[in-house]
Amino acid sequence: MEKFAITRALEGIGFTESDSKKDLQSFGDYYTIYFSPEIEIRLGRSRSVEMMDIRSITEMIWFDLALVKALLYNEGKLNEPSNIKELHLFLIKEIDRIKELFNHQNYFSTKEKLSKLERARVNLMFGRSAT
Repeated sequence: MEKFAITRALEGIGFTESDSKKDLQSFGDYYTIYFSPEIEIRLGRSRSVEMMDIRSITEMIWFDLALVKALLYNEGKLNEPSNIKELHLFLIKEIDRIKELFNHQNYFSTKEKLSKLERARVNLMFGRSAT
């Protein structure tokens, strides 16, 4: 899915672009950050790998949107790559549930659960203890 379609969809659900950078000399790497009153979404590409990350508007830690999807859908295949179109559709479909995960009341519990999933994914990918 092209970046323009994702941008239009994010704007359609109340997000505004806040920051953007593109490096034409480094494989066309880029990032663009969109914000709403509750959360920020970062779209990016690094070495031709597209990604979507999310964070609370009040926090500095970014989380892979694929981990948020795994948390909400109780997915166990943490080391399988997600494509950007799949993550985009998930974000649009589940935006209210995602915002709820990252609200002030739920953030610390969400952060703990996502960190645990992240460690489990590292363990699956590299075959070592992810403590």
